Amino acid sequence: MFNTTSNLLTPSGLTADQINELLNGEGDFEGLGEAILAVETQYGYNAFALMAQMRQEVGASGHSEIADSKHNLFGVDAYDTNSDADASTFDSFADSVANQGVFLNADYLHPGDKYYVSATWAGIAQHYATDANYASEVVGCMNYYYNQSLSLAHAPAAPAPVVSAGQVVVQAGQNMSLIATAHGITLSALEAVNPQAGHPNSGDFSDIWAGDVLNLPNSANPTPAEPSAVYVTVPPAPAGDLSNLAAKYGSTIADIVSWNQAKYPTISPDNVDAGWYIRVK
Repeated sequence: MFNTTSNLLTPSGLTADQINELLNGEGDFEGLGEAILAVETQYGYNAFALMAQMRQEVGASGHSEIADSKHNLFGVDAYDTNSDADASTFDSFADSVANQGVFLNADYLHPGDKYYVSATWAGIAQHYATDANYASEVVGCMNYYYNQSLSLAHAPAAPAPVVSAGQVVVQAGQNMSLIATAHGITLSALEAVNPQAGHPNSGDFSDIWAGDVLNLPNSANPTPAEPSAVYVTVPPAPAGDLSNLAAKYGSTIADIVSWNQAKYPTISPDNVDAGWYIRVK
């Protein structure tokens, strides 16, 4: 079974025919096995995850107004305020699947990508959706298809959660303070090594979800409390230029680059993107 910390960059073990079998009778999803498997083959993005997101966005029937009229299976540009009118139009359902693969691979799945947190639904959902239940809903759809696949000739194995040494998975009912206490560290130390944490925006430490993966400070040499550390979402230039941010927060360009290089490898004195969430002090 999958969970919100399952690694999505793992093979599903499915063939195109098996995907078509799983999607048989599901409206607009029918016959997309080759397109879905092509995304997995090209980008390493698990086919169960792609099928699940279609089901979450369109519905179990495989039909929605946006999907039927615009071949849009993933709600691309369907903003909450005017979703039907704003939604993008694709030439075919296969084109919609291919576009989603390109989009996720470019912005969400790899360190340094614009919205990268982790290649898990707990990570992707932080910047992908405003719905606090989005990650768990998509994972529910993944497990639906996975359970259906058990009756196929080849039953693929679900990937393991992405949890490394020095990390912890948030459990239901936990908050940052409880986790810090449980691991014998200060709250500020835990926050300092998790600038990506929080919903709906990074840095909103008051709202973390079960299934989120948090980094722990090195237990032998814990990160010291940094009460003066400040994180901001980079505004458009010129206000977002590193020189202006350094002057505003009393730091240096070199410090800002150093603090954020692990999360944004392309950051430099002359390169920072509006929308990044970075430490500036």
